[in-house]
Amino acid sequence: MKTFVSDDYQITLEDNGGFTVSIKKYFIDDTRITYNTDNKKPWMKWYGKETFDSSQSITGLGLSTCDLRILHEALEVVGKQDLMDNEIVFVDKK
Repeated sequence: MKTFVSDDYQITLEDNGGFTVSIKKYFIDDTRITYNTDNKKPWMKWYGKETFDSSQSITGLGLSTCDLRILHEALEVVGKQDLMDNEIVFVDKK
């Protein structure tokens, strides 16, 4: 396992090819998103230590735009952003 840390997130790579991303938030519990290649629904969003939602796709987790941007940035660091790029396109209005 290897862990990468920034001001906004921490990402830990698992031995099976999966990962855990903890998105740091102020005054509330961190959001944890895991991707486990061994699960039928590989994407999971954790609330606290025991409660979670799972989905076959990242869009099924109902993440906020802010969380999606931080997750994408974290996945770019470890070269796994293609897991999101197939489903999500960020469009900025100017």
